[in-house]
Amino acid sequence: MTNESRGREAASVHSVPSAALAHSAPCAHAAPSVSSAGSIRHRRRPREWQRCCQHFWQHFWQHFWQRQKHSHRELMGMMRRRWYLVAPVVAIWVLAYTRLFIDPTPRMPLVFNWTPSLPYHVAWMHVGPRTPGRGDLIVFAFSGGTPKPFPGLQGQPFFKRVRGLPGDVITVQGRTVLVNGEPMGLAKPFTHDRRPLTPIAPLVIPPGQFYVQGASADSFDSRYQESGLVAQGQIVARVHPLF
Repeated sequence: MTNESRGREAASVHSVPSAALAHSAPCAHAAPSVSSAGSIRHRRRPREWQRCCQHFWQHFWQHFWQRQKHSHRELMGMMRRRWYLVAPVVAIWVLAYTRLFIDPTPRMPLVFNWTPSLPYHVAWMHVGPRTPGRGDLIVFAFSGGTPKPFPGLQGQPFFKRVRGLPGDVITVQGRTVLVNGEPMGLAKPFTHDRRPLTPIAPLVIPPGQFYVQGASADSFDSRYQESGLVAQGQIVARVHPLF
């Protein structure tokens, strides 16, 4: 190539208009800068739904705790104003907790029965050394027979009627229990939670022990070996039903 042709080629390269160069250069760098700036702005700002969720939960918890505090203040105010209604309820709960977890022995002359074992709900206790007779209602501390599959019932007060005295003869026909030949009831094969139950073994009631039974067919009483007879030392008191 001659020097003249090289000169024309160089002139053609350098003769590109400066306006075109000025127009093309920003396009090459503008897109990355815009996208880069846009991505930075996108990372720094939370999305719209995130802001909405944050605002919602902040408002919800603030409103929730305010309502809780307000309800608590209203409840305490109501209890102070109606103390004569609240006090008996608190006393009943304290007595029930004491009976269940501290000392199950009845300490008050009134006995409350909420089970269908007997058709009485409130009875008056007669504490004394008198030996119960046939047909008497007694409260006794449950001990259970042998083995003892119900340890949670140990010491709990039971409310039953005396149906057999020392010297009476207990016999069993199938699952029907008899005292001196008189049918006392049918012994169920299972409890409500499907635990097996065994009828009491035939025997003569020994001295100082009693056969007790409830009025309900579902009563857990001396019909079963798991409950057994009641010893004189287990009896807390005789009771007189009020209603």
